[in-house]
Amino acid sequence: MNPLNSVSAEDRLLLLCARVALEPAQEQAIHHLAGRDLDWDRVVTRAIRHGLPTLVHHQLRRPDLGVKMPAGAWRMLEEANRLGILLTTLQQIEGGRLLDAWRAAGIEAMPLKGLALRESIFPDPTLRLCGDLDFLVRPADVEQAEEILLHLGYRPDEGYAPRDWYRPERIHHLVPYHLPGRRVQVEVHWDLMPPNDGFPIPVEALWQRATAGQVAGRPVRLLAPEDLLIHLSLHATVHHRFDAGLRPLVDQAELLRFFAARLDWQKVIARAAGWKASRYLYLTLRLAHDLLDAPVPDGALEPMRPPAFDEEVVAFAQRRLLAARRPGDPEPVSENLARFLLGRREQGRLRTFWTSLFPSRERMAFLYDLPPGSPRLYACYLLRPFRLLGRYLPVLAGAILGNEQSSEKIECKKQELLLDRWLAPG
Repeated sequence: MNPLNSVSAEDRLLLLCARVALEPAQEQAIHHLAGRDLDWDRVVTRAIRHGLPTLVHHQLRRPDLGVKMPAGAWRMLEEANRLGILLTTLQQIEGGRLLDAWRAAGIEAMPLKGLALRESIFPDPTLRLCGDLDFLVRPADVEQAEEILLHLGYRPDEGYAPRDWYRPERIHHLVPYHLPGRRVQVEVHWDLMPPNDGFPIPVEALWQRATAGQVAGRPVRLLAPEDLLIHLSLHATVHHRFDAGLRPLVDQAELLRFFAARLDWQKVIARAAGWKASRYLYLTLRLAHDLLDAPVPDGALEPMRPPAFDEEVVAFAQRRLLAARRPGDPEPVSENLARFLLGRREQGRLRTFWTSLFPSRERMAFLYDLPPGSPRLYACYLLRPFRLLGRYLPVLAGAILGNEQSSEKIECKKQELLLDRWLAPG
């Protein structure tokens, strides 16, 4: 079955534009799709949500493709492109300033992910937007690297967790740091993945295999392409659970095109197995090949294919990937409701039902934005069952009564939960 059969015309256009270079068949497909009655506002908003406005703008502005967008949609895309270029410029300036300051202190910092990719693989750095700047430093240099960040005016962003939560036994990087007044955020890593996720990545070997590169006009070392390919896969799956949209997949597809025959697939397969990352790499390469025509050689996937692999996992991942959800997006069906419906034993279902109605005091305080010791939590416990019934009973009742829309919402949430179980490390 063609994986694009269930994709809207707007998303097919987005997938065709989500690459640096187009082949003649792809140019013709874009020209054909652009001549249809598309929702162009949706095309642009989807490009922005997937983190690809500059790449989509790069393709759709080509005069030879003959794409005619409504003026309002084109203005929105041009503005997103302008802001993307501005952000890239700010990040390049700050990236250079950080590299200079760390080098002056004797600290070597290795750019990771987007910061490394956009100047080594993409012909124009603005075609690959970055949310933040990620650097890998050696564990012995972390404390001094953080002091330099503070000296340069950066401040910890404790919106997710307090600064002291970011400890080596729990996480693999410092608290994110931002520069007040500018949209620049920095993460300093000492490892590629959290320690409890169970990926035995030999960090010192990463440094030894690193290749020479350049970022912001400064000489740097970058992850070897085989290591970078696997890291991108783990970041898209285990870290983001495909919620980051198409951009991580575009990274993998462009990496494969750029290195082509130079990539050592035997090393990729062996290293992925050594990191216990084979199934994650298998899944992302399947998606990159199916959706973005990534040049994955024949025979490269089979050694990484998990035993008794369920093909539905690919479909579930594609659906979430294209949805590109954001934190805070409304969900018509809660995770607890999906867990309840997926429960195999009555005891497990009852436990899920009870913890959903009456979570821990800390969880309740988080849900209702109250201090854990607030007496108002008692009222929240009393009102919560009625609030949940009001929110989810119509969906559940609709599914029981055969309402197609309600049944589809519940089915989608169940699929997401099954995908999360497959993606969970261990």
